[in-house]
Amino acid sequence: MYFTPNKDFKICHDDDYPKFIEEITPILEDCSVTGDFASFDGLTLRYRYFKVENAKASIVVLHGVTEFLQKYYEMAWYFLNSGYNVFLFDQRGHGYSGREVPGEHLTHVKDFEDYVKDLDALIKGLVEPNSDGAPVYLMSHSMGGAVVFLYLAEFENNIRKAVFCSPMIQPRTSFIPRPMTLRFVKKQIKKEGLEARFIHSGQWDPNPVFDKSTDMSYYRFLTNLNTRRADWHYQNSSSSNSWLLEAVNVRDKLLDKDLMSKIKTKMLLMCSKDDKLVVTKTTYKFAKQNPNITLLEIPNSKHTIYTSSQEAIETFYKNAIDFFDK
Repeated sequence: MYFTPNKDFKICHDDDYPKFIEEITPILEDCSVTGDFASFDGLTLRYRYFKVENAKASIVVLHGVTEFLQKYYEMAWYFLNSGYNVFLFDQRGHGYSGREVPGEHLTHVKDFEDYVKDLDALIKGLVEPNSDGAPVYLMSHSMGGAVVFLYLAEFENNIRKAVFCSPMIQPRTSFIPRPMTLRFVKKQIKKEGLEARFIHSGQWDPNPVFDKSTDMSYYRFLTNLNTRRADWHYQNSSSSNSWLLEAVNVRDKLLDKDLMSKIKTKMLLMCSKDDKLVVTKTTYKFAKQNPNITLLEIPNSKHTIYTSSQEAIETFYKNAIDFFDK
């Protein structure tokens, strides 16, 4: 069943969000295809995709760490109404996708290359066969951005355009210098193993403080929180020693000019100056490496730009859709 676009859609205001998301969720789910896709190593990835007739392209959305596909229904709604197919999926170790270690709140991956291989398998095995010949574009947030950059540099692909929201080039490690963090993580790995929860990693908190979150839109924050409270699959909060080691080490790969120069895709990178989760200075440095990257700083925003101020949300979607439309 195809989704019927309404080109006169408007970006939802924060106060209207609870009613808005309640209304669009059944519409989206009624016209979606949901299932589990076996990745390169047999691990299953939960997906849900939506199609429009004569789509301009298929947009694959990659979420950030501890997120899940259902959080991106609002984004799917705007892209669908703009004439695009949308493919959402839970990355390994998240949501209803396969998990390689026990622990309902633990985020673990052996190697970030597994995320990259998952994306390649999903695009070639699910997205392209169900896109009716439409080109494939990528949309990513935070950790998903790191995965996309590696994918574009390492795998043969025909991706023409990609949009990034606050990509995780270098995660912030509180106020601890990166070399010290690496030494400590490696020590923890020797002591407890790769799959153990990192000793200073956060625990699941069903009552987080809004002002300390990466959101500025209260009702988007509350809706996401209530979704997480209701289902343990969405309660990722801690990271394993292995995940943290990979997250800290990914910077060196992404700052490898020889590797990143292989990317020919046109890219729009949107970031927040007031980002508390990634090192913005490193993001700027990275963006200068490739002439195909257009860097745009979104004012009045936090790390999660699409749940920031109304101004930031509208600016984010306008620029993303305009970029895909060009």
